[in-house]
Amino acid sequence: MLYKLFVEIGRVILISEGKDSGKIGVIVNVIDQNRVLVDGGGLTGVERRAFRIKQLRLQDFVVEGLEWRSQTPDVKKAMEEQNIVEKWQDTKLYKKMENIKTRKAMGDFDRFKLIDAKSKRNKILNELVDAKVKALKEAGKM
Repeated sequence: MLYKLFVEIGRVILISEGKDSGKIGVIVNVIDQNRVLVDGGGLTGVERRAFRIKQLRLQDFVVEGLEWRSQTPDVKKAMEEQNIVEKWQDTKLYKKMENIKTRKAMGDFDRFKLIDAKSKRNKILNELVDAKVKALKEAGKM
């Protein structure tokens, strides 16, 4: 299996540590083997600054057309043209992170309502499965 995610100019990244944790940005410049310059283009709330590569998670898409040390307006224009924010919002990781935020925001009563709803759903599903199994046994297929 070949490794396909490289630290390169235009690579979309997810910040996993620090005050901007959970936000995306674009690599604009590789400073050295440990640090890169990241810019959010004014769309994601990430200011243009250096990050350690260990703080970042590389994503599957790349912003095409960015040159070395592109300025913030250029990054913003390229991100808007290529719908980077919408692509990010369609990923499984984004949806999982949003689900975690929703769960953390729940109170005791919300958690109780969720458990109760899951219990009712599982009861209905079990009844349907039992009816299907019974029908298959009567038909001699099981």
